[in-house]
Amino acid sequence: MIINRYIYREINSNLIAAAITLFVIFFSYSFTRFMIDAASGLYKLNEVLTLTLYKLIIALEVLLPLSLYFAIIFGIANLGVRNELVVIRCAGMRDVDILKPIITVCVAVSLIAGLLSCFARPMTYNAIFQLKEAAQASAGFERIKPGQFYDFNDGQRTVYIEGLEKESNQITGVFIRSTKEDYLEIVSAPSGMLKLFDNDDSHLLVLHNASVFRQRTDDKDIIGEFNYLEIRLKTRIENETEYRSKSIPTIKLFNSNDSFDSAELQWRFSTPVTTLLLGLIAWFLTTNTPRKSRFSKLPLALAIYAAYYNLLGLSRSWVEQDILSIIWWVPILTFTLVITIKKFLWKQ
Repeated sequence: MIINRYIYREINSNLIAAAITLFVIFFSYSFTRFMIDAASGLYKLNEVLTLTLYKLIIALEVLLPLSLYFAIIFGIANLGVRNELVVIRCAGMRDVDILKPIITVCVAVSLIAGLLSCFARPMTYNAIFQLKEAAQASAGFERIKPGQFYDFNDGQRTVYIEGLEKESNQITGVFIRSTKEDYLEIVSAPSGMLKLFDNDDSHLLVLHNASVFRQRTDDKDIIGEFNYLEIRLKTRIENETEYRSKSIPTIKLFNSNDSFDSAELQWRFSTPVTTLLLGLIAWFLTTNTPRKSRFSKLPLALAIYAAYYNLLGLSRSWVEQDILSIIWWVPILTFTLVITIKKFLWKQ
């Protein structure tokens, strides 16, 4: 039908515009964040670009539903502003008839988002972890520039080297600060030597005339002086359970009893559900508001979207902590509330 094709064109043109805008914003944000790490020597430029692209692939499962959400709001609002919704209804089309092409687009986008979430997400996270692991392993010292402080392992280790002779691996003015929840260790030495990849999973740092200060909340402080001190620096990073879950293939998550794996599995399957839900919410927000600005419902739409994703993220955290077993109450509650608001507050 000609009217259906017209609605398709309106929704799809806004979908493409919204998607491109959100992709550019997210790409720029991620690239800037990784460039901060690159400036400290953690990543090279090609690794920054690769990580940014990986992050964009993962973000598609959120950006595509959000793009569809905006596309329906702006597309239907445009039809209302131009009085085309009135003409379409006068031609005999009911709201349910107008909704059919919108549902078709929603289903198509939800399938794409679901495939990305269930298959591309774990593969991409696995690639990110491997790249970060390799980068941080090699960045332990060989990428360090003298005279700068560097943070590693999410701030758990701070390193400063005053001088570095890369050909002989001789170093001077060494300062290393390591922290954990109940642990603090500070090591300093006027000179030393670094043996890169002394074995498969670690570097060997040899310090001369080293001073060591160690503090634990449940024990006495320790101060030591060493003429010769060897420190083994791990080249591999052990990912926490919640991060390892993200890289596990979807089929394997079904056989796991771990709460993090359960939360991750439900999150992946919530993506197509969220896409369809946002499409319906966008339709409800705009269908009965002819001749109003295309931006008139945007503040409310943003508020609903923010509340929904915050609740969904909170519910996921509760599943990880074994407080709840499912996250599906969030889309059910959101849909019910939106239907109630439409029924009782937006009657014409």
